[in-house]
Amino acid sequence: MENNPGVIYVRSVDSNNNPNGYVKAKYLTDASGNYVMNPVQEKFNIFVKDENGQYVSYLSESEQQGIAVPYIVPYYYDPTFTASQFSSYAQLPAALIELCLFYAYKQGGVYDRQRSYNEKVNSDFVPAFKAIASYDFGIACEAVNMMTTCMESAGTYNKINKFMPRQQNLLLHSGSGKSPSV
Repeated sequence: MENNPGVIYVRSVDSNNNPNGYVKAKYLTDASGNYVMNPVQEKFNIFVKDENGQYVSYLSESEQQGIAVPYIVPYYYDPTFTASQFSSYAQLPAALIELCLFYAYKQGGVYDRQRSYNEKVNSDFVPAFKAIASYDFGIACEAVNMMTTCMESAGTYNKINKFMPRQQNLLLHSGSGKSPSV
């Protein structure tokens, strides 16, 4: 990717899906510094700060041409942290691992990458982090050797989350009411 800044900003949205601020982000790289590409071609408004501290729109040549771009992640995101945290759970009973994953990744949970980022938990929803949320969940599931179980559980969670009204679905949410359902 050409002329890529180290720090980018993406928009967060409020519970009505209205832009609500800027969130510090970056493009995901592997241990060798190569970009980790998002296989889904998604376009988000990316911003950088100019010399006056103002947010200005930024699109690289690749993004302008509609070519796949790297995952956009919270600025302090580190996938090796997720892997090391969850690999320490691998020896626990399966039911306990599933419970840990559920509470970590549920909407508003500490590993909900769409709403918990840059040292904030259950903050505003960031659409640009949707892809990395699934990617990160996959890292955790692989670390505990439960990929199939995790994928089945995630599908069930999303179905319940989509069709059950929020007021009746308190088990699945942290209760803040700040973030839209996805």
